[in-house]
Formats: sequence, C-alpha cells, structure tokens
Amino acid sequence: MKYKCIYILLSFWMLSLCVHAQREATWWYFGHYSGLDFTDVLNGTSKYPKFPTEGGTRPLFTRQGSASIADKDGNFLFASDGTTVFGRDRKPMPNGTGLPGNEMNMQAGLAIPVPESDNLYYLVVPPYPKGSNTITYSVIDMTLNGGKGDIVSGKKNIALPLIPGMDPLYDINVNIAAVEHGDGVNYWLASRINNAIYTWLITKDGFSTPIQSPFGYDFGAVEVNHENGFTNFSPNGKWIFATYSWNITGDDSTRGKKFFLGKFNSETGIVSEGKEIREDQLGVLAGGYPLTLEFSPNSKYLYSTGTFKNPLGNIPSTNVTGIYRYELADFPNLTMIPVAWDQVTALEPGYKRLSFISRLRIAPDGKLYGFAGNLRDLWAVENPNQGGTSVTHISRTFFPTQPETGQGEFSDSFNTPIVGLPFFIASFFKLHPIVGTDAICFGSNANFSIEIKQPSSGIYRLSHIVWDFGDGVTISDNDFSNLVHSVSHKYMSPGKYTVTVTPYFELDGQPATEDVRVFEITVNPMPTVSADNQNICIGSSATLHADIESDPNIVARWHTQDGTFLFEGVDFNTGELNATTTYRLDALNNVTGCWASTYVTVTINPCLLQVNPHIRSRYK
Repeated sequence: MKYKCIYILLSFWMLSLCVHAQREATWWYFGHYSGLDFTDVLNGTSKYPKFPTEGGTRPLFTRQGSASIADKDGNFLFASDGTTVFGRDRKPMPNGTGLPGNEMNMQAGLAIPVPESDNLYYLVVPPYPKGSNTITYSVIDMTLNGGKGDIVSGKKNIALPLIPGMDPLYDINVNIAAVEHGDGVNYWLASRINNAIYTWLITKDGFSTPIQSPFGYDFGAVEVNHENGFTNFSPNGKWIFATYSWNITGDDSTRGKKFFLGKFNSETGIVSEGKEIREDQLGVLAGGYPLTLEFSPNSKYLYSTGTFKNPLGNIPSTNVTGIYRYELADFPNLTMIPVAWDQVTALEPGYKRLSFISRLRIAPDGKLYGFAGNLRDLWAVENPNQGGTSVTHISRTFFPTQPETGQGEFSDSFNTPIVGLPFFIASFFKLHPIVGTDAICFGSNANFSIEIKQPSSGIYRLSHIVWDFGDGVTISDNDFSNLVHSVSHKYMSPGKYTVTVTPYFELDGQPATEDVRVFEITVNPMPTVSADNQNICIGSSATLHADIESDPNIVARWHTQDGTFLFEGVDFNTGELNATTTYRLDALNNVTGCWASTYVTVTINPCLLQVNPHIRSRYK
C-alpha cells in the first residue's frame, strides 16, 4: 500500500509524520510504577515523551529491566518484570504469574512477535541470579482473555534448547537480546554465556539449538560476578555487545566495566571479529557498573556513561562524569570521546548528576534517553547519529506533581524510574543488490529490480527509495507493499551509466548513505547500415553492397524479407530474379550483440529486345 509522509516544520524542530508508521516501542514501562509514553512524540505534537497516564495505572514495580511492547499502531499490548505479565488492561494476565525471572535482572524479559502471526508473541525470560533456573519462554495470545491477552495454557516457562553437555543452570547467564533475521521473517535470540555468544534461531515453530560463537577470553576464577551485565544488537543488525563487570579481589575499588564487541551476521547467526574492551584502560575510573551502553540509531557510534579522567585537559577537576562515545569505524581500536560531562564535586544548584545516568536507550524518535536513579528528570542525547551534539535536561518528567526532597529526588519510592529501561528487538531494513542487465543496446528499455525487506517497526523503517539512473533522471518509490521493486528506463544516448538506489529513513527523512546500492550499465551504440536499391531487367541478377562501419566486430547479414538468412558479407549477389524482391540487411556487432536493419529492394523491369538494323530478313 502506498503511503505519504507529511513533513511539519515547527518553530524548534522538524518531525516526520508517516500515515502508516509502526510503533511497537511507543510505551515504556519500568521502575516503580514508572514509564514513558511516546505517543505525542510520534504524532508530532510533542518534542519529548511524557509520563504515562493512559490506562489509569503503570503496571510494573521493578528495580532494573523490563519488557514492554505495543502493536504496530502504538496501542499497548503487555509488559513484564520477569515474574508477571500485565495485559492490555495493565492488570496481571490470568495465567501470567509465576515466571522464573527477577526484578533485579538487567534484562528481565524480552517480547518477540511469533513469526507469521499477528496475535502471538514469545516472552523470553532469563534467570536471576545465575544458577537459579535456565532461559525460558512463554507464548502469549493477545486474543485470549477478552482481547486483553494471556499466556497460552501448556506453553509457559518452556526451557530453551541447549547444546548437548551444557548445564541448564550453571551454563546460563542473565542477559538476552533479539534481532531480526536477514530473511525478514524470523529472529535471532542471543545471550552471553561465560566466554561465548550463543544464538538461537526463532521461527513460528519455536527456538532452535543454539549456535556458539566463542570470543576467546577465559574469565577463570579470579574475576567475581562476571555473569552480571546485558547484551544488545545494533539497530542495523551488524554489531553485538555484551557488558559485564570485573572484580579481581571482590573489593569495589577494583571493580570496573568491560564489554565484548563483535560483528554479527544476521543470515547465519554467527558472531565474529570480537574484541574485549576494558573501559578502565581507556580512561574510565574503577568502580563502575556495566549499566550503560547503547548504539546510535545509524549504528555508527556506541554511547556509554561513567566517571573518567579528564580527556580534554581544560576542566578544573581532574576527573569528570558524563556521557561519552566510541566511533565504530575505529574498531577494534576504540577511543573514548566525551559528549557531555559535569564535575564530580559539582553539587551547586542546577547540577545535572550526569554521573548517575543509567540505561541509555534508543527511542522511537531517534534520540537516546536516560535518567539518574531516583530523580524525576530525563536526559536526551540529541542527534546521536551525528555523535551527540548536545544533551538536553528535561526536568520533572517523572510524576511532575510529586514534591521534591532536594536535588530533584522523590519523596517516596513510587513512580520512580530506579535504574532500568525496557529492551526491544533490533529491527532493520535490508536491501539486496540491484538486479539488471549490465549492457543493453541503445533504444532498448533498461529493466532493473531490487528486493527490499522493510522492517515492521523501529528507527530503521524506510519512507521511500530513490532510483537514480545516472543520466539526470530519478524516480521516487514509496510503495513497500511488494518485496521486489521494479523499474524500466530508456536512455537518450549511448554511454556508461551508474544506477543507484538510495533508501530514506521514515524517522527523519535522511538518506541511509551506507546502504546505497550501485549498479553499472553500458548502453551500447547501434551499428549504422545502408544500401542502395537497384533496378534490373527481368532474368538478370544484382550485386548489392552494404555500407557499414569499418569495425572488424561488425558484419553484414542478408536475409529474405521475412527473415530467412541468406548470406554474410558486404557484397551479396542475388542470383537471377524474375520479380521485384526486397531483402533485409542487418549490421550486427558480434561483441555487443546490437544490430540495426534496413531494407533493400531490387526492382525488375520488363526490358525490350533490340534488333540490329543491318540484319535483313530473307522474307519479302
């Protein structure tokens, strides 16, 4: 179905409003009855999300991670803290209790649509603490319970398949992440287990036996609690990270944050070229927790927070706290680049407490959002695709009517964000190579096609693609109802042309420059050919001459008028003719296959016999 994007220019920002925008990440429920509602942001009536009030309640009371999902139109479906599932009415589902998770888990659950279904979802729950259970999943049917949703009977807390020999308790960690499969139908689930990434293929039939991708680091016995942390994919499905803390002595002074970063193949599920990164070796001070790490929407940057040594050399304090980024183009030699910072000792009014910002997360508006513990304020990393041009402090976001007790803190533990945010599936588009003929003859139509897998939702959803044929002609296509996009074009002159297909994001109308597809085509010239018509007497023959280019690759081919081949060569003798005859003459380029035709006619005249006047008849 075709759809139109309407661009509205407001006094302070531009929003792209798409009639059929997909909004599965509209509702974020987390913390102690807290959350964020992106409805107005996606409708273009607000710049930042608001504290949710729809439904009369915020269902979750959890300290760290959560799962939350809406339908494609942004209507809330369900949320979970890993122990209970709350349905469309924000109340516990009848069969939604007794899940084996824990509110202390950084990734308490993950909602994944069942492939090829509009109403079924997998809810994946990791154990906490490690060794208490294994990773399980339940099937949720949103048509049950009067349309409010419920876990299907007999499909609850199903253990994921493991590689033979794996201990379902010891060999399972507490982190999970999901990404779309390269086929655009199925998904991958990933978990860091000890020193490897395990990936499960998710189909409508369930979960496969996992694929193991070791990353070559042995924790050994010297590091304590290395199972802590979380895992996530980049929005384009090409990167994966896994964070964890390290603690050699058990003393907080030796604790720090490390993460594994590797490349992911969404077709095979294999992680490769991984590297372990210790942030203390890049300037981050010891004592950090693996709470914050997030990709930019365009997957070019990786953002984190912490307390680090003064990298700029122009701040009065030796150490600064704040947000910093890594540029993935530098991988594996990453360098910490500060984005925003505050002094550790800055407690004067207006202090933003950037040191405590946790759980930066990509939002459906393309920004990164985070908060600071029990504070009511929200922070937004603006323009993360450009390296984070600034960080906006949005005061009193969480429960704005509640009184403060100082430094923006709440007077009680209700309606507070705590330290966790929900995780969502990394959803991305996929452009296959352009398909077409790399050489055509001038005057013929050039036909091209490209297969595009459009994600059902997320910041990588496309608004349109632009075909550029390399001759100044472009075509815009916003119809994604078909998987294959086909076009036809006629060039006005021979030559070599570069055809490109550029996808544009629905979110901000910007081109996905790293995913432009290129195709080279040659439009070959047509040979030139001509021959003179002739007139002969009946019963005579004619020799016809073809005027063609002086090119050894070009030959003259003579045919009857209806196309029967007669002779190849420049000069063609017709033989005795008794009637006017027309021939087809082709000039064929044996290299390019291009040929041009003309018709030659030999006209027969009834010539009279002339008598010698010197010959006399014997007859009188």
